[in-house]
Amino acid sequence: MTTALEELLVRHIEAGTIPGAVALLGSGEVEVAAAGVASVGGWPMRADAIMRIQSMTKVITSTAALRLVEAGRLGLDQSLEEWLPELAS
Repeated sequence: MTTALEELLVRHIEAGTIPGAVALLGSGEVEVAAAGVASVGGWPMRADAIMRIQSMTKVITSTAALRLVEAGRLGLDQSLEEWLPELAS
């Protein structure tokens, strides 16, 4: 039985975007899915595969900002001046 997360990974693999991927979804009870291969012509991707993660600051910053929006502490249309007055000009 495949999950929606696995199906998403397979769609990207079949489209040629990536050779393989491991993804996690949720909080509390986390779903882990793996699909494809570790490299072109390589071994099948496993859920416990060690991955090189690049450019994580954008993902972490975006996630933190969206959590603040969800908590009502930050507005998407809020002025930057309130948080970083030194950048106002």
